Amino acid sequence: MANPAMHEERIRKLPVSSKRLWVGVLAAPAGWLLLELVGYYLAARSCEPGASGIPLGGTSNARVTQVAIAIVAIVIALIGLVTAIGNWRALPQPGREPPAELGRAQFMAFVGVLTSVLFLGGIVLFGIPPFLVNACSQAR
Repeated sequence: MANPAMHEERIRKLPVSSKRLWVGVLAAPAGWLLLELVGYYLAARSCEPGASGIPLGGTSNARVTQVAIAIVAIVIALIGLVTAIGNWRALPQPGREPPAELGRAQFMAFVGVLTSVLFLGGIVLFGIPPFLVNACSQAR
């Protein structure tokens, strides 16, 4: 069995920190979550005819708010993508059998690039409707 002290030392010697790896993996999904939760809440509250419900108001222009939130989410996702690509490039390419710590870091860097691209695409697709459809329009 491997010595835990050696394992921790090899993790510290990686060219990319664990925090940076996690930023690459989680930034884009966090941007998408921001777009969905905050955008949905503000659109729903901005379009209510009355003031009942949760005592928090919306905004006066739901379309502008949705676009602003989409832009913020895109910036967050791009930060995650740039970080993940930087992580992937900073790590050495695997040899025959890389140490477990290096393999984990390479996997996280790859997953960071993959999730960032996928969630960035989702954010862009979810950010298009406010340009085309009024957030407060209702079918009657």
